[in-house]
Parts: sequence; structure tokens; C-alpha cells
Amino acid sequence: MTMLADTRSILIAMLLVDALFVLLLLDGSDAFYQENALIENAQLVALALAAYAHGSRVRQASTLFDRRLLVALCILAVCTFYRESDLRSQVVPVGGVYAALDWIHAFISPLMWLCTALALAHCLGRDLRRTLRFAFADAGLLVGAAFGLVALAAGIDKGILYLPGPKRFLEEALEFTGYMALLAAAFASTTAFTGFGWGRPAPAAGRGGARP
Repeated sequence: MTMLADTRSILIAMLLVDALFVLLLLDGSDAFYQENALIENAQLVALALAAYAHGSRVRQASTLFDRRLLVALCILAVCTFYRESDLRSQVVPVGGVYAALDWIHAFISPLMWLCTALALAHCLGRDLRRTLRFAFADAGLLVGAAFGLVALAAGIDKGILYLPGPKRFLEEALEFTGYMALLAAAFASTTAFTGFGWGRPAPAAGRGGARP
């Protein structure tokens, strides 16, 4: 299976799972979008796969820009996985274990996000021309969509935005969709806009030489 086919398969799977969530909501269920339930577990799976996919492609990257970008996106997926898998929720909120996890979370979480920001800034800030090309490439559009969906979910969570429907369901479903978009970006083009590559021929190899 080619990378473009992988991207398309992931996006189709994302739509099917989102449709399942809507069907469960229409059926009157609300347990599946509560804390540590179906949607949150699906988010963790998507993030774990995204971290693995971006990390495993580093050696396959043909340019230094792509390698830096894949490392940065891998770190982003790991940091988000850490945030979503809050270990404190798995223990009784009293005692030494919870206090230790609380301290670790307060110390490590900002450090991880700082590393993510520095990795992305280091990658995208070193080659403005290539960054602009990436922004309109398939992978760039998917990463942008991931950020946009998570930002929308945060707006709903904080009461800044209002959409009809259960607030928590909308927040969790949007986050899941964003994380799946981040996963799909691992298999998409980072060099040129191709409309997700569906039905478009790949550029001829060797034309004008490989770019760094």
C-alpha cells in the first residue's frame, strides 16, 4: 500500500469512527464520551499510532527538512498522548502516589510542550520557502486541520464557542478527529500540494535534482 493510499484509508477510517460516535449519540448513550471511555481511548490509540508513524518515517525521509519535521511531529504526538493519558486519573486522588504524579505532571508537562515548540520552531524557522511549501502541501493541510480541530475543541471546553449538542461529546469527538488528521499527515506529501494525491500522478523522480 502506498503512502497516499495509507492517508486515504486513515481519513476514511476517521469518518467511519466519527459516524459511529454520532450513531451512539443518537441512540441516547452518553457513557462512551465520558472520562476514560470509548472516545478518549480511541484518542490514545490515534496518538500512539501517530507518534509511531512519524517516528518510524524519520530514517525514510529524503530531506533534512522532512526529518526535522517528522521528529517535531513525533514529539508533538507523544506530548499530546501524555496529556490525554493523565495517569493521575488512574489512582485515588489522595496519598503519596497521587501527590507524586501531580508533581511530575506539573513539572514534565510544560517541559514537554516547550520541547515541542522548540522542535517545530527549529524545523519551520530554518527554511521559510520550504515551510511555505509545506503549509500548502497535503501533510501541512492535515497538520493545520489537526491544530484547528483541537483549538475548536478547546474553545468549546472553555465556553468560548457554542455548538448545539452535548458539550463534552463535541469536545472529545473533535479532538479524536484532529488526532487522526495528525496520524494521516505521517503518510502525506510534505513537498507539494496534490489534493491528498487521490488520482494524481507522482512527480517525476530526478527532475531538477533532489532538494535538500
